[in-house]
Amino acid sequence: MYSTEFLPYIVRHYRRCRKVFKYYPFRFNPELNRFVKDSNPYGERMFKLLLLVMLAYSGTTSCCLIFGSLSMAKKVQGVVFSLMYVLITVCTWNYDLDKSQIQVINSCLNFEDNIMEGEAHLPRSLQTKAMLLFYFILDHSFYLLPFGVFGLILINPCTPPFILSTWGRCSEIRWDGWIIIVPLVELYLSMCFFYIGTDRIVYNLFAGISSILNYFQLLERKILEAVSLTDYELCVSAFRRIQLIEKLMNAFLREKIVPTLVFSIPALQVVTQYVTITMHENIAMPVFLIFPLILVDAIANNILVFTLASWVFNASTKSLKKLDRTTVQHLRKTTIRKQLKSCAILKIKFGSNFIDNGTPLVIQNFCLNQTVSLMLIKSGRSNIHMY
Repeated sequence: MYSTEFLPYIVRHYRRCRKVFKYYPFRFNPELNRFVKDSNPYGERMFKLLLLVMLAYSGTTSCCLIFGSLSMAKKVQGVVFSLMYVLITVCTWNYDLDKSQIQVINSCLNFEDNIMEGEAHLPRSLQTKAMLLFYFILDHSFYLLPFGVFGLILINPCTPPFILSTWGRCSEIRWDGWIIIVPLVELYLSMCFFYIGTDRIVYNLFAGISSILNYFQLLERKILEAVSLTDYELCVSAFRRIQLIEKLMNAFLREKIVPTLVFSIPALQVVTQYVTITMHENIAMPVFLIFPLILVDAIANNILVFTLASWVFNASTKSLKKLDRTTVQHLRKTTIRKQLKSCAILKIKFGSNFIDNGTPLVIQNFCLNQTVSLMLIKSGRSNIHMY
């Protein structure tokens, strides 16, 4: 649940965001135990400026990668970073400073305060343990990736898609004088991308999915303990409130964040797998380790997160069937039957579609097929050059 498992991570992450960028617009209020928006006009303008800088940086590096005269190997290597920056820019874009991201979290905290009143603490489920392990990996990735980018630039300034790679004499660069400012700027921008740019993805989508599954775990316990008409009405009411949380999440995530992840993270996995397998001899250690780290994050997202998202559909279906079966067995009140009919199956949506059981398998099949195809194409070209 948010309040017991994920809240410490979110509070710590928001504090780090404010350390990376002083004018981050959201913060945790310990007195209210809720997230609030800072009403600072100057800070709002500075945050909007940061968003524009991130947009300009990701757009410029992508254009240089597409239109620059680079070898195919260099372009593929640069696509890994360019794709991440574009993905994060799209997901974090909030020029109007909409409060939806903290409203979703606060709604979950309000719901948990109500539903957990007088309830025994839920044991930590397997899916929660898996998500917390993923959070542990991400927590270190957020600072390791920017420093990996910094090291990559220092070792090879011509590495695309970074700023110095656009300079024709980048191979002659010596790290003395003012030129050192450029990789430091890249380091700071990367910190902004990986801290400020990932908050909606990690703490609204990932934590939200895991929390909804915990709510259904608690609801199933309530259904088993229910003996009276009042108990069953409370169970139906709890389901409808979980449904409201799902509606809030989908309203915030379905149009931009979830579709971007569904289409971009598999592409990132394909390219990173290709670079990790075929280019490990061309990139100096330990900087090369940045690519396996990105690959682990991408695979965990494509398997773990999308699998848990598909379980939301399964868990809601299972809870509805249990409610329907128990109400038929123990009582036949038409009011509860009508309330049950108004309850819908929950889904994590992207656009007009939703994530189901087959989504993670389809994505992994696509990633493996495309990676093998790229490797075969490279092998075929190498054989042609030999002859």
